[in-house]
Amino acid sequence: MTSPVNLWKQELRGLHSRLAPLFHSVGSQHRCLAYLRGLLSERPSISYAMM
Repeated sequence: MTSPVNLWKQELRGLHSRLAPLFHSVGSQHRCLAYLRGLLSERPSISYAMM
C-alpha cells in the first residue's frame, strides 16, 4: 500500500515534469520544483511569519 506522502511526491513529480519544459535552463527547472515544494509545505512563508 502506498502512503499518502508517497502519493503526494508522485503527483508533485508529475506536475513538475509538465512544467519543467517551460523553463529552459536546468537551474530554473530546479527552482520551479523548489517553489512547488514550498507551496505545499506546512511551514508558513517568511512574509506571513513576520506579520
